[in-house]
Amino acid sequence: MSKLFTLRKAKSTSFKASATEGVLCLEMYDVIGADFFGDGITAQSVSDAIANAGVHNSITLRLNSPGGDLFEGVAIYNLLKANAKPVNVVVDGMAASAASLVAMAGDKVTMGTGTMMMLHRALAMCAGFSDDFRKMADTLDTVSASAADLYVAKTGLKKDDVLSMMAAETWLSAQDCVDKGFANAISTDEAQISNEFDLSIFKNVPAALREAAKNEAKPEPVADNTEALVEILGRRLEILKRK
Repeated sequence: MSKLFTLRKAKSTSFKASATEGVLCLEMYDVIGADFFGDGITAQSVSDAIANAGVHNSITLRLNSPGGDLFEGVAIYNLLKANAKPVNVVVDGMAASAASLVAMAGDKVTMGTGTMMMLHRALAMCAGFSDDFRKMADTLDTVSASAADLYVAKTGLKKDDVLSMMAAETWLSAQDCVDKGFANAISTDEAQISNEFDLSIFKNVPAALREAAKNEAKPEPVADNTEALVEILGRRLEILKRK
């Protein structure tokens, strides 16, 4: 998914990792994949968190994300699965787009009260001649079909049914997730959930989430001066050096 920064409202990445009594707790409250400025949750950050956690018996993943980069989501899914430890996913807000793929890594997935999950087909930016667009369409179909396998593995649903849900950009309530096998349980916690992300790029966002987005304060624009520009470019350069 291109232009990940359009999903973000926060000014810094919200990702935390802590280990207590043999349980590694990961909090993913941000976009999946790094944006232009290097903010967002990557497979590398998850890998580092697991490696630095030391001995642990299980992983608890708390999730509230609008999604982002599909391949980063798949990579995080595979990292969690390869860890060979029980993974408990708790959706605290939303698990949309690529974040719903991450959620499928849970041996147990618990939806909080009022939470939602969304799945849709792969999307991308494309420029070029007509042949380039035809090739991109075929590529997106292949990527969507591959992503659907993760949902099928978790739910046991037929792949054609999953692909139909993805094509329709399907938003699932907590109960829908349990009924269809995307989740195992609904939490009894009555905590209030608010939308902290810009969901304007999606077409079927539920009205309640749209209203929540309108009521959220808009982020302050980056100051249009040399100092701010140098800081942004410097951060990007450091990211490129690490790669």
